[in-house]
Parts: sequence; structure tokens; C-alpha cells
Amino acid sequence: MYMGGGNYGANFEKWFNDRFFGRDWLLSINSYAFDVLRTHGNDKVLIGKDGWLFYKGDNSLRNFQNLDLFTDKELKNAVKYLTDINEWAKANGKQFYYMICPDKNKIYSEYLPYVNQINPDSKSRANQLIKYLQENTDVKVIYPYEALHKAKENGLLYRKNDTHWNSLGAYIGYMELMSSIIKDIEVNIYKYDKTENKQILKGDLTNMIKNVAEETSFYNLPMIENESKCNGEDKKSKDMKCINSNKKFKVFILRDSFTTSLAPYLNNTFNEVNYRWRHNIKKEDFNNLKKADIIILEQVERYVIKLKNLSFPKGVK
Repeated sequence: MYMGGGNYGANFEKWFNDRFFGRDWLLSINSYAFDVLRTHGNDKVLIGKDGWLFYKGDNSLRNFQNLDLFTDKELKNAVKYLTDINEWAKANGKQFYYMICPDKNKIYSEYLPYVNQINPDSKSRANQLIKYLQENTDVKVIYPYEALHKAKENGLLYRKNDTHWNSLGAYIGYMELMSSIIKDIEVNIYKYDKTENKQILKGDLTNMIKNVAEETSFYNLPMIENESKCNGEDKKSKDMKCINSNKKFKVFILRDSFTTSLAPYLNNTFNEVNYRWRHNIKKEDFNNLKKADIIILEQVERYVIKLKNLSFPKGVK
């Protein structure tokens, strides 16, 4: 159909608009979505309900929607890394545990507006990995998703202005981890006696967004008596070693920031805990690994995808 030489662009748009059913509706939805994301946060933070802030980096929202799964190749690579650690641990008389810490949006989705789950959490990437591990390996996996949902009635488990769980949420994770460990090793679980109603001011998400009024939130948190002595925690590697002379067993843990709130419980449980702020084992780690009784790999859920690129060092026995 001829649309008239010099006015081709305008004539085509008019012709297209007449024939593209639902175009105006789609444009209005796009405009609304853009306005919501622009006015309710920035590229790093989404402002939720009742003062809740949610992290948008690391594809967190897509992970919440359960849109991205491992490919077959990625899944096999991830599983190989975990099974290689597990096989080395068994061959050397160690116990290995893999722990996934749920993202805040997986536990408090009721405060996350404008973003709907496309697939249920039962079809998440984390559960895809867990199911494969359980059906094909003997790697011990800890994923305190259900325990955290059940514990929500006992108080806030994650910080409203931060990406992380608080010390109460971390204790739920610790108890799930220990319930797996005590099946293999006789060790006393740390129990706190008192709690305190504590206000926590600025979180990491508060620092990522401007012009947001600080929410005054109080958390009923465990009062922890620290029995250990720690050294390290330098700003570059964030490695740390903690000693508790009253306890037994040595732990080597590969971790991210979610272990920060777990650490006091681990330090009060074991004789020695060596922390490495990364998920990949290096050859330089094996002197410490050989001394350890327990090896733990902890990852926040949105980082699980990183396993696809990790491999166990070659030539290590």
C-alpha cells in the first residue's frame, strides 16, 4: 500500500496504530511500570510497603519471580563443584555442608509491591539445584526457607532497611544448619537466654537510595554472650579466624555477607572457625582445610548462580 513519499513515517505510524490491537493498553502499562520503578526507588532499591526496602541488584527481582533456571550445563557445573568438595571432604575425614540463605524478598514478599511472582518458589533456581543434589548426590544441603516462614510470627527476621537477615533470622538459619551437623558430629547447640528490643538504624539499602525517610524499626533480638576471640577481618579480604577454647571441632567456612550475623553463633559453638569471604576454594586454603573437621559453603540465594563458574582446584589430595 502506497503511503505517500515524504510523509511515509507519519503515515506508517497512523496505519500501524489503526491495526495494532491493544497498542494503547500496552503503552499505558509500560508507562505505569516505568513510573512506578522511577518513583518508588532507583536502579538498586525498590521501596516497598510500610517502610520496607528491597534490593534490585544481582537480578534479585528476576530471582524473586523465579524466571531464571540453570541450564543443563550450568546445573552440572554447579553440582560438580559441590560434589568435588564433598568427595574431598569424605576422603579426608571431614563433613561438608552447603547452606543457601533465602533472599529477603522470598520471606517478606507481602511487602514487595509492583512485582508479581511468575513461577512459585517450588520452581526456583535454588530448589532446582537442591532437588538435583538430593536425587543424585549425598551433598548435605541446608535451605531454611520453611523454617523462616514459620518463625515470622516470633518477630522480624530481616532488617527492613537492609538486604540481610537480623540476628534472630540468622539464629533460625543457625538452628537449621546445626540440625544437620548434629546428625554427624556430637556438638552442643548454642542457646540464648535473653532478648532485647533493639533499634537498628541505617542499613545498606538506606545508603543506596536518597530522599527516603529513615524508618524507626525495633527488633526483638537475641542477646549473645561472645565467648570467642577473633582476629583478622581486614577490609580487603574480610578473612577472619575465631577461637573458643571451651569448645571442640574446627570449621572452615566459605561465605558471603549473610554469615556476618551467623558468626556469633558459630563462634560460640566451635573451637575454631576460619572465615573466607568468597565461595571458591583456592589451593592456599588446603592447609586450613586439612585441619578442619567441618567445611561449610554458605551462599545467599541470589548468588547460587555463581556456582556454575566455580571449580575445585586440580591436583589436590
